[in-house]
Amino acid sequence: MQEFLRRVLRVWEKRAPLTPAQLKALGEEAYIRAWGLAGIWEQKFLEKIHASLTGAIAKGSTYSEWTQNEGQKILDGFGAGVSTYRGGKRWDPWYSELVMRNATQASFAGGRYSAMWAPEWQQLAPFWRYYATLDDRTRPTHAALHGRVFRKDDPAARAFLPPWGHACRCQAMELTLAEVEDAGYPITDGNRIPLLPIEGGGMVGRPPGGWDIDRVTANGSRVLKQATTVPTAPLPAAPPVPVPALPPAPRPVPRPTPAPPPPVQSVRGPAGPRVSSHVKVVSPASRAKAQRILGLIDSVHGDGTLSQTEIHFLPGGNGFWRPGKIKVGKAAPHWAVQQVHEIGHWLDYQGLSPGKLVPASRTLVMEDVMKAIRASDAYSKLMAQPMRARDKVYLLKPQELWARAYSQYIAEETGDRELLDQVALWRAGKAAGRNPHGKWDSLDFAPIRAEISKLMRKFGWQT
Repeated sequence: MQEFLRRVLRVWEKRAPLTPAQLKALGEEAYIRAWGLAGIWEQKFLEKIHASLTGAIAKGSTYSEWTQNEGQKILDGFGAGVSTYRGGKRWDPWYSELVMRNATQASFAGGRYSAMWAPEWQQLAPFWRYYATLDDRTRPTHAALHGRVFRKDDPAARAFLPPWGHACRCQAMELTLAEVEDAGYPITDGNRIPLLPIEGGGMVGRPPGGWDIDRVTANGSRVLKQATTVPTAPLPAAPPVPVPALPPAPRPVPRPTPAPPPPVQSVRGPAGPRVSSHVKVVSPASRAKAQRILGLIDSVHGDGTLSQTEIHFLPGGNGFWRPGKIKVGKAAPHWAVQQVHEIGHWLDYQGLSPGKLVPASRTLVMEDVMKAIRASDAYSKLMAQPMRARDKVYLLKPQELWARAYSQYIAEETGDRELLDQVALWRAGKAAGRNPHGKWDSLDFAPIRAEISKLMRKFGWQT
């Protein structure tokens, strides 16, 4: 099992399944760190759900997979289905998804935070930034924290580490000192969070009861160990509630496997100044091949107000972007993709970024593109892959995710054989130093490709 999933399971397995009465009897600390379902008194039901979620977390199942295949079956089997009433309350199908989302979000967060707050990693990345999923379902209190940066050694801020409410979809992303300084992020004092204003009036306030815990230290609590040994008085039997007889469930009709979506057809054209008009290729021996790649980019999109930059082909295999300069490694087997990758950084920082202070990949400008990237199979595999924490943080940076996606976007939009071959080389793990999960297969990439085209049209770079 991958190291990350092992961490997640260790967090989840500490959360003993207890009934509401047992939780209350053990005191407030156990009540907020253990696990139960509101209104459910059957211990066997809790154990069944707990065991099922343990298997789902180990397999990395999605909410919909667990809800459809496991969760609803257990709810129905214990008389908690959509047509059954318990204590005057109705259990709807959304409840099983809420159970799964709360359990996995809390456990995955605990697994991540146990690594993020390790002493050696606090030295490398001493800050964290709050990211909310900004849509019509986002609570105003959670939206008010979006983009705020906190110190890891600020205990007052840790009570607001996601999740801090039912079905919370927010995330905490860590930052190095250099990233904070380069972006000019102000640091927020955790004691001020409750006083921050929210849209529509009012203030953030405190997390609701049961969620107001320090998730970094909660995983080490001894209270749950006591929960399995402290005897509790037998619970009163649940009051009998008449349950109407249900007709036998119809046999499920197998759904046909949906056909894969057709490949995205590019019928667009570039708009605005050519990207190549802002570039000077300094290396004479490599000028022709560099200009060929620039011509491919020009055929896909234009640009806005890019500043001038130079492209240098230098010995070795590594590339980089700095303001005014792009380096391409002549010895890199994926040199053409590397050139497009570094141009992607240039666009991210100086073309698409609204204030030119923070890369667009870290702002709402690129929110839909980043959502599509994080929903892909390649991203999930990268998240689960064991590697040095430093390497994983680098590969998962928004600006690196964008640059890798942009280079594959140009390859697929142009259909250029050299670029496509180098993308395949990278995906096969044969490009030196390149993680194979850094690229997508075409089907997995299709939603990302569509979102990048939308972004280009939004900026007027594509017709």
